Amino acid sequence: MCPPPADKSEALGLCSGPSAGCRGIAADIRRRRPWYKSDWLDGWNAKTTASIFYMFFTSIAPAITFAELLDSATHGKIGVVEVCLSSCVSGLIFSVFAGQPLVIVGVTGPVTILTITIYQMADALNIKFLYFYSWAQIFAGLMHMAVAALGWCDYIKYITNFSCHTFGLLIATIYAVVGWTSVVKYYTRSMPFAAALLQTIIAMGVVLVATFLSDARRWTLG
Repeated sequence: MCPPPADKSEALGLCSGPSAGCRGIAADIRRRRPWYKSDWLDGWNAKTTASIFYMFFTSIAPAITFAELLDSATHGKIGVVEVCLSSCVSGLIFSVFAGQPLVIVGVTGPVTILTITIYQMADALNIKFLYFYSWAQIFAGLMHMAVAALGWCDYIKYITNFSCHTFGLLIATIYAVVGWTSVVKYYTRSMPFAAALLQTIIAMGVVLVATFLSDARRWTLG
């Protein structure tokens, strides 16, 4: 049983250090409880529906990209179907229990690198990858629960933007490497040159369109 908050800062979830116990979680529940139902019902309108479709497509694109990389690196153990299914199930669970129905949950660059590393470890140790990977994820979940219960999230104020910038660089690098590697494969396989040239033109077109749309926020209509 989590003790009640001692002051206003603690009620807002601003606990201090490991001694805070699970007060941060209790504060989150108290803060979200009055608005849980309204988050699902009051916000249902045309704008929210448009946001749902937008977030769906922004989630499915990286999921397919990283899934192709995982399928190649794990020799088919984890592919597009597994990634899409896990993203769907984890997204539903998170939105229901976290009370945040419009949060993107899915595979990311670090998760992809971790999965590939675990596969390489399992292959080197001659053990079954899926069993090993499942227990690794269970341990990660328990570790996240312990971090939340002990209030260690408060120490994030000591972390600079360096980690955020590094993460962004990692994601950009993965997208670039995977994209160009897929193009190069068309030239190394026994495929017609026309198919390789078409793939190159499509890739260049995607890059040009993405570069053009990156400045869309500064556009003025009318």
